[in-house]
Amino acid sequence: MGTHVPHSGEVDELSRAVHETENFAQLDLQADLPAEKPLDPPPARPQIDHLGLSDALSGPDGTGLIEGSSMPADVHDALLAARHKLAAAQTRLSEAHDEAQAIIADGLEQASMIARSAELAAESLMPQAEEEAAQIVARANADAQVIRDQADQLLAEAKTVRSDAHLGLAEELAAERHEHDAILQSEREALAAELRSSAEEAEQDFVDRHAETHARVEQLLAAAKREHADATVDADMMRADARKEARMLLESARADAAAEMSTAAEQTAWAQQVVAGLIAAAELDAQRIRKSAHLDAAAVARQARTRLSALLEASGEARRSRQAAAEGDATALTEAAEQALLLAKSDAIQIREQARVEADQAIAEAEDVASARISRADRRLEEAESGARAVRERVAEETSRSQRELHEFRRNTKVEATGIIADARAEADELRTLARQLLADARAEVVTLAERRDTIASELGNLSGIIEALAVPDVVPPPIAQPHLAQPVSEQTPEAASAATHGSTAAADEENRSPVSDS
Repeated sequence: MGTHVPHSGEVDELSRAVHETENFAQLDLQADLPAEKPLDPPPARPQIDHLGLSDALSGPDGTGLIEGSSMPADVHDALLAARHKLAAAQTRLSEAHDEAQAIIADGLEQASMIARSAELAAESLMPQAEEEAAQIVARANADAQVIRDQADQLLAEAKTVRSDAHLGLAEELAAERHEHDAILQSEREALAAELRSSAEEAEQDFVDRHAETHARVEQLLAAAKREHADATVDADMMRADARKEARMLLESARADAAAEMSTAAEQTAWAQQVVAGLIAAAELDAQRIRKSAHLDAAAVARQARTRLSALLEASGEARRSRQAAAEGDATALTEAAEQALLLAKSDAIQIREQARVEADQAIAEAEDVASARISRADRRLEEAESGARAVRERVAEETSRSQRELHEFRRNTKVEATGIIADARAEADELRTLARQLLADARAEVVTLAERRDTIASELGNLSGIIEALAVPDVVPPPIAQPHLAQPVSEQTPEAASAATHGSTAAADEENRSPVSDS
């Protein structure tokens, strides 16, 4: 895990550094080759690029072409410096190759470590995910159990409320019935007491009126008896007076008769006749007086009887009228009592009906309240059941989703690990391709340098002839035509060589700029 995997930019920078080193060596080699004389054409500046120049500059015996030739000291130094730079370039190339191999090995190792860590993470996440799923299922079961307990509690509360409502309704109905019965009983007792008091008052009034009537009748009878006694006394007194007057008249008549008998004898017959007439008259008068006394006594008795009968009739009529009035009052009181009783009965029936209606309304309201509470409890129970069902569905959905996420995570982990491995392999392949390309470029440059070495060797041979020709002081030789093989090298300017080098470097950079995944 601690090995650094180089990016594509770092590989490009390394390749660019290698190319720049080779270019610097080439430019230094070109700069160290001065011209001998101004009259000569500009000498060919050999382009010693990258690799294999030391082999080209060494002779068959190992002493080298530079040591065995009569070359100027500055050219000799330049060639030695070029040899050292080429050796350094070879060293850098080998180091770059080794570093590329190390980078490839590190990338492969890191990819394998990433794959192993991904597998370990997936294996470590699997029990954790299973444990989390088990915890989620346990929490869901606990929540479902809590919701189920709450639903059972709500159902028990609803049943309790329903039973309490029924009990309360029954108690209220019993209390209302008891209250209505007590009210009806009290009203019935009050009405019965009122009826009893009214009957007692009517009976007392009837007794009082009957006693008053009886007292008045007794008074009238006593008055009639007193009047009858007075009439009898008056009749006896009148009879006694009549008898006394008759005796007096009889005595006076007898005295007159005796006086006259003594005075007139002769008139005895006449006197007897007169006496007989007087006796008869007296008898008639006595009878008449007796008759009139009897008639008067009878009239008085008749008047007394009439007055008594009138009084009796008046007292009877008054008694009858009072009795009738008392009976009418009693009948009226009875009718009033009956009407009051009927009214009380109708009121009681109405009150009972009203109480029954109110009780029915109270029962209906209580039943409505109880049904509403029961429906609310049922609705709460249904809501609790739907909530528990929703929680169970949510728990099942969460469980399935967590399982899907776990499988997706494992699949993504595997895909990511596979992708990382594929990226590492692709990067390794790219690094291998890049190394092969670098090796091919190096080999091509070695071939190019070998060709240039041969060209330089031929040019050095030509330079030896030129030097020998220049050794003649008096004769100016004509310009020697350059060989056909040296023409491309002699005509190639440093700018063109640098441009070609940079062009090959840019082409190599473009080839090396392939996407390499970061570790």
